[in-house]
Amino acid sequence: MTLSFPFTIADSDLIGFPEEMSSTQNFRAVVTVSHHKLLEWRLSDEDVPKVLFEYCQRKAKQTIESGESPSDLTFEITTGSHPGACPFEVSRLKLPDGVTLGADVKRSMGFKR
Repeated sequence: MTLSFPFTIADSDLIGFPEEMSSTQNFRAVVTVSHHKLLEWRLSDEDVPKVLFEYCQRKAKQTIESGESPSDLTFEITTGSHPGACPFEVSRLKLPDGVTLGADVKRSMGFKR
């Protein structure tokens, strides 16, 4: 099963300012989970998107905080890459509707000569 989650990145320093829209970038996270992993997790059809969205959220945050571009955020979840039961308490997960996630980005400052 493959799911895709659109997301935007905006500089929190620019929110509410005229530059906000021009500096906001749209991306997409694509996650594929193997059939065997789904069988191992034993999740309902309703809970699978919640779990995959949680993985995408964490992967996006990790990518952004490391300074990498999230432009090609595609990954797989298999029994080999993610052994064991589902690590999340599914009842605490939210559907991807208007979720806001903060990430700390290290910025280098410098001056051009």
